Amino acid sequence: LVLFSLPLPRSTFFNLLSTYFTTRYSDTFIVTDIVILLNAYTPVMKFKVNSTDIDLLYTQIPLDNIGVYKEGKGVTDLRLYRGLKEEDVRSVNGVLCTREIMEYVG
Repeated sequence: LVLFSLPLPRSTFFNLLSTYFTTRYSDTFIVTDIVILLNAYTPVMKFKVNSTDIDLLYTQIPLDNIGVYKEGKGVTDLRLYRGLKEEDVRSVNGVLCTREIMEYVG
């Protein structure tokens, strides 16, 4: 999950990142199979890094909510997500649920 506070549309972010991955060469990692699914129920950018599948989610946090993050409670403070669009809530929800499950299990 990428949390962003600047007014950068999801499509622009995914396209810029995709371009970066395809134009940069690295000895340490190879990015392949890039697919951007903007119209999916939860918009996602899928790709592989050295054959490992990655599903990257993007959420733009309202600038007014950034102070909550700076208070030190981090991404688990639900006040951070007030005013999000529906697809952004879905992006955040999966990550928060996974984090909570890991806390109970671990």
